Amino acid sequence: MKSSLNQRFISDELVWQLRLSVHELNKRTDLAPGYLNQLLNKPFPVDVQLSTIDTIWMAAMVRYAEIGVEPPDDLWERLVYHDLTDGV
Repeated sequence: MKSSLNQRFISDELVWQLRLSVHELNKRTDLAPGYLNQLLNKPFPVDVQLSTIDTIWMAAMVRYAEIGVEPPDDLWERLVYHDLTDGV
């Protein structure tokens, strides 16, 4: 199974909801500086590890709590696309 970030959701909706830039969200994760921006600017979805998705989810959850906004129940599902095909 291939997992990739939902680039449009993160760059168009999530950062707006969190009142952060992609750069600021990246700094709140344990990802390398600029890594999230690189993933979001790829012309095609990139297979990412679940730990990458988890660290973005955790940073988002902490930020939602900081600003007093109830996070969406389906945040994890909105962050990621799962490709169940074997490329056939």
